[in-house]
Amino acid sequence: MKNKLLILFVLFFTGVQLLAQDDVFLENQFNRRKQKTGFWREKEAGAEAYGRYEKGKKEGVWVRRLYDGRLKSFTEYHDDLRNGIDIEYENSGALKKEAYYKDDMLHGYYTVYGPARRLKEKSQYLKGKLYGVQYMYYEDLDNVKMSETVFIDGEKEGEVKWFDRLGRLMATYNYEKGVMSGKQATYYNDTTLKSVTYYEDNKPVGEYVKYNEIGTVIETGKYVRGEKHGKWCKYDDAGILIEEKKYKYGVLVD
Repeated sequence: MKNKLLILFVLFFTGVQLLAQDDVFLENQFNRRKQKTGFWREKEAGAEAYGRYEKGKKEGVWVRRLYDGRLKSFTEYHDDLRNGIDIEYENSGALKKEAYYKDDMLHGYYTVYGPARRLKEKSQYLKGKLYGVQYMYYEDLDNVKMSETVFIDGEKEGEVKWFDRLGRLMATYNYEKGVMSGKQATYYNDTTLKSVTYYEDNKPVGEYVKYNEIGTVIETGKYVRGEKHGKWCKYDDAGILIEEKKYKYGVLVD
């Protein structure tokens, strides 16, 4: 990313210097068709943007700065659309986001940073939709992954993994075309299985089982239409029944 940013600096300031070599360096000009042309400076909310127009359309690298000079963003344009890299900064100057665009749609790597430039998100886009593996991170920790998700055409697909702050697996959820479906499991800190639930169309269905940390069943039940239904039982750590309740579509009846 540093090499890409250096290239942007060189391209942008080389263009400005070439313009300045003219006998008269004019800004904010229009051509005969009353289209913006050449180098322009434009005021925005709390900031100033500057770059080049060709026939009324943004072209090349555009820079945004706060009025006190602090850098806010670098964006590549072609034919008035974002095409290429887009880099944003916090008001503090810390890197906030690095994204890639094609025809004004996210296309390629997308990276977001939190405080102290810690990773917050690493994703990929294809024609404006999430595509591939997305990694989310704990903002207050260094490179500790919080979740791992596969996207296809902008929808979750397959197994999603969640991790605790020590990087240990906490849960796995399965999706089909963005909908929770199939086995959903949670785990104890040592990755021992804690519970298993099955889903269809984002709703729990069928048998539910919960285990203690040594693998003994401590709770069982059943879901129908997303609600507790029938007999639900709890057991002590020795597997002895200690509680039994009956439900009818989520309503306790006994």
